[in-house]
Amino acid sequence: MSSRKIEKFNTFEQVSNSDWFNRLVHLAECIRKNKIMKWISSIIYAFVFIMICHYIQSIFSHTIIAFPFWLWGIIPVITIIVLLLVVGIKKKIIIFLSILFGGCIGIVITGILITLFVTTNYWFANSESYHRDAYVMGKKYNKRDSHAKHISFSTYNVNLIFLDNNEYYCLDDSDIYKKCDQGDTVKVTLCKGLYDIPIIKDLHTE
Repeated sequence: MSSRKIEKFNTFEQVSNSDWFNRLVHLAECIRKNKIMKWISSIIYAFVFIMICHYIQSIFSHTIIAFPFWLWGIIPVITIIVLLLVVGIKKKIIIFLSILFGGCIGIVITGILITLFVTTNYWFANSESYHRDAYVMGKKYNKRDSHAKHISFSTYNVNLIFLDNNEYYCLDDSDIYKKCDQGDTVKVTLCKGLYDIPIIKDLHTE
């Protein structure tokens, strides 16, 4: 064994035998075995997941785009056909499971692709803003509190009609909800996203 390898081995042996290293290993082992820490980590993961979902929902709400319903069926149908070709159609149970599994996987893939499309359009939007006039048809607050404190799934819907083309849009934003009332004529600040899809940035009453 070369002197360099012997030196590295001795260094590793010194670190592994050190007091702080043993304490760190013991702490990691306690965390792994401790059910309380597992529950705490699960709660943290759930909270982070909810916050990410809330953030993505906000991006969808501020992006003026409507996906046709049939779009959700394209990838599931392709997935089901591929599974049936691979697995075969000899038994009814296999056909049923292929349709069920393929449909679920296809819907998940479609959701991921749509989310990536909308979020990248939002993240890489053009910084230049423009304005459109709109009429506030109405607004509605839906309270849906969860069992966990400080977490709310309430919606603050503001129904807008743009005056230049009579386009209808329902915006979910608590700050904008407080700025306007039904019957107001407002000036909406927008910007173009990466794929030229408009994004609502703000709203001001005239």
